[in-house]
Amino acid sequence: GETGRRAGESARLSSKPIMEKRRRARINESLAQLKSLILDALKKDSCRHSKLEKADILEMTAKCGPPCHFMWPTRAQ
Repeated sequence: GETGRRAGESARLSSKPIMEKRRRARINESLAQLKSLILDALKKDSCRHSKLEKADILEMTAKCGPPCHFMWPTRAQ
């Protein structure tokens, strides 16, 4: 009844920070891969662009668009 419901809510609330940390780690890893791909495709020196912000990486990718010819890594399924 009521006690079981509270325990379920508590477990869900305590797992949220862990889930958020994992989600952020996945986003950051994907952005790092995207940064590497886009800099390679645009023939840019990654050393000179080491401090690109996440928004910069996404903006460069959007500007490059579909004509960019680089191999997207495929996720293992």
